[in-house]
Amino acid sequence: MSLVEEVCVCGKMKAKMNSTNWLRHTIACKKRKSVESTAKLSTFFKSSRNVSDKVETLVIETIDSIVCEQRKSDSQNYSESIPDDDVIDSNLVNENLDKLCTTCVVSKDIIEVSSVSSTTENISGSNVESYLNTISTIFESYPNDPALIPTSNISDEQFSFINSLGPCQPLQSSLPGKQFLKRMQGERLRSFHDEHYFKKLQYGSLVKRMWMSYSPSVDKVYCIACKLFGTSTAKKNPLAKDGINDWKHISRRILCHETSSDHLQAVLRKSMYNSNQRVDVGLILESSNAYVAENREVVKIIFETIIYLARQNIPFRGHDESLTSLNKGNFLEMLKLLSKHHALLSCHLRKIEDSKNHNRLTFLSNVSQNTMICILGELIRSKILKSVKSAQVFSIMIDTTTDISNLEQFSLVLRFVNDQGMVEERLVALKIATDSTGKGMFNLFCDICEKYGLDWKNQLCAQSYDGAAVMQGQYSGLRTLIQEHNPRAVYIWCFAHTLNLTIVDTCDSCTETRNFFGYIQSLKEFMAARKRTALFMEHQKTLYPHERAQVVIEVVFEKYKAILNTLEDLSNISDRSTGSLATTLFKNITSFSFVSIMFLTKTIFEITTPLSKYLQSPAIDFMQALVMVDSVKQQLTNLRTTEGAHEVLQNAKQFAIDNELDETQLPEIRLRKRKRMFDEISEDEIISNPVDNFKSKVYFLVIDKIIMSITTRFEKSNDILKDLSFLTHDRLMNANQGKPCPDDMFNSLKIWIPQINQDALRIEYTVFSKSFLEFQSQINPDKVHNYTDDINFINNNEYEDDSDENHENESQDTNINRSKKTTPLQLLQLLNSFDLITAFPNLYLLYKHLCTIPTTSVSCERSFSKLKLIKTRLRSTMAQSRLESLILISCEKDLTNSINIDEAIDKLALTSDLMKKSLLFK
Repeated sequence: MSLVEEVCVCGKMKAKMNSTNWLRHTIACKKRKSVESTAKLSTFFKSSRNVSDKVETLVIETIDSIVCEQRKSDSQNYSESIPDDDVIDSNLVNENLDKLCTTCVVSKDIIEVSSVSSTTENISGSNVESYLNTISTIFESYPNDPALIPTSNISDEQFSFINSLGPCQPLQSSLPGKQFLKRMQGERLRSFHDEHYFKKLQYGSLVKRMWMSYSPSVDKVYCIACKLFGTSTAKKNPLAKDGINDWKHISRRILCHETSSDHLQAVLRKSMYNSNQRVDVGLILESSNAYVAENREVVKIIFETIIYLARQNIPFRGHDESLTSLNKGNFLEMLKLLSKHHALLSCHLRKIEDSKNHNRLTFLSNVSQNTMICILGELIRSKILKSVKSAQVFSIMIDTTTDISNLEQFSLVLRFVNDQGMVEERLVALKIATDSTGKGMFNLFCDICEKYGLDWKNQLCAQSYDGAAVMQGQYSGLRTLIQEHNPRAVYIWCFAHTLNLTIVDTCDSCTETRNFFGYIQSLKEFMAARKRTALFMEHQKTLYPHERAQVVIEVVFEKYKAILNTLEDLSNISDRSTGSLATTLFKNITSFSFVSIMFLTKTIFEITTPLSKYLQSPAIDFMQALVMVDSVKQQLTNLRTTEGAHEVLQNAKQFAIDNELDETQLPEIRLRKRKRMFDEISEDEIISNPVDNFKSKVYFLVIDKIIMSITTRFEKSNDILKDLSFLTHDRLMNANQGKPCPDDMFNSLKIWIPQINQDALRIEYTVFSKSFLEFQSQINPDKVHNYTDDINFINNNEYEDDSDENHENESQDTNINRSKKTTPLQLLQLLNSFDLITAFPNLYLLYKHLCTIPTTSVSCERSFSKLKLIKTRLRSTMAQSRLESLILISCEKDLTNSINIDEAIDKLALTSDLMKKSLLFK
């Protein structure tokens, strides 16, 4: 026999064993090995579980469903559920849940069935399903019933949920029959009493036993601390494992248990677990979601801080943002200040300071800051673009300026009518214009419209720029290139710039006015020196302690005496240059000619200044602006009288007397006789009277010049604007009184508004004009355009870029005709507010286009004022994307109030995988 044959499968050698015994041994080993390697038949069938296993599975599944629902609720409503403090005392949570449990009422049938079925050994067959339904009902009423709490095969999340429920301590008054279940023990019926929930201390006060938990399902008392946190020895204790219902000796057994070392150790473990676990309004979040929730709350504060700083045009960063720096910049210093009143932010900043990992996510870096600023800017722009696309018609205002870093900034503002019938002018883009030609501006405009989905070829109805050749050039200007693709884009020369050119023409109309403004400019430059300004301030405080002025001419007029005293003091100093200049200026501004021209220009500016401010209002409509210009022109025409000239001279004389000037009237002029040529028949009449000379060569000349300039510069209009004049108050009143309208009325509007139906428009216009007076009486003054509000708006924004002075809003009374005539904007709002759009669709569309026409491009200038405040000398290297977003936030402050911070956080989370992991709930 070979060596292989003498070795058994069990590894034993035959050695000296005889053949019979060896055969028996090998057969037995082969049989045993075959049995071990063959699966039992029972393993191919599902093994039946006992009722206890089924109960435990039911409870665990119920707990899982509750935890999942809580996680979903926490993810959706976390921003409303974050507490003020970083950690909530777990005792408060348990106490609240305890109150919840004590108010639950379970039916008598459940108590009876449960008490009878305290053990599950005899339950079988059809009774199993009924018993499980009973257990499920009990768990709904008492989710913290200690008899139903599983202690094995549960996850950390399930364990945390069970612990958060606290002890089950129902009061006797909440049970059926207002009493606990009674059972015969000894010779009398005994039951549990809710007074056992409390322990009386030596000094008489009562303390609740947070470890004691009563089970309504089995009528037993458990130690929840030992059941969940006890050692292996403590979990074998009857109070932890099976519970006790020995009501006769319950007091003694409770006292013995709560003084045992195993119980005390379990209570300590429970306390340490609760103190180290984060709690949010009584709900324990999943660890990852808790981390995300904390981060979202911190980022929310950071976003709100950014909005505040951007709205106020405050710089963000500092030169040194290290931990040891005493001034880390406005952004970090403000967060540090807020952390004193916000526990979660304070904890976040403290972790950053204590961390040795320089690559940790802080949300405070320059990259994160720029990203957040850009997100806020995009949210504001998206709101604007949504409103523009809803309006379906808009106009544009474009202007450029050079910033502190010598870059050409291109500002694009859109004007449209929103769904409420209100006119809005919104900044959409601020880009760098590398090509300042008309073609370059046009290409940049096309790129912006394509990027933001603006259909300018079909929806653009008007455009407004200043008088620069690159903008309004007839052959290669921006407006010409736009009209080649969209002929309906009517061009409007900015009324504010036009009025400014009119004033410039007036200033240069004659030698006297030109010299007057030259003296004013020289005086301003002379007084700009440090010592001279200080001297002027001293005289000003002495003579005018409570008066302030905003404009240079107002300063000269109102602080005239202080200026004279300053120049008189400066003319006596030892410096030859300063003394001679002061003497010359003193002589010039004390002349009666200077005073008379000052009163003349003051009279003119009192009429034109309110118009200038009114034209800067975003809500003014085009026809109303023309009415205002005509009103100013009429007032200036009324000034061209001999009485007006005498009034100016009389006021100047009284002013000279009050200020004790040497000259109190116009000086006599030397007569210059002009040589008569041989072919001249008569001689020129020489005006020898200085008053007549002032009236003809100064007063009338200046008035005629400004009237002519207004007429020539504002008279440019086309057929479309002529048809729009039928929408004014006077034309509607004429139609209301039955006066006939021209046959070709509204004929030119078909090209401008292709969607309009001319025949239906004429019918709507006739019907509307017949009821115009009734509609006018229904206009709510609180909803219509108000002149005073517009002036206040301009006053609040006119000097916003002057950080060194606080200017008061002065209400100026003006004679501009603002009678109770209804403006086109008011009529548009009337049609919108009274739901008349469906009744007059074509008329509403016409009024909407009229109100969309921009009168000025002042909103672009307003964005440039913000540019000066934001991009300063110390911030000249700012990136363009950051600059654009900051200006959007600053210019559109009202839209920042409706920003959804949660949406901004979600957008921030999508910028990187790390942000997504830290800011999005799972």
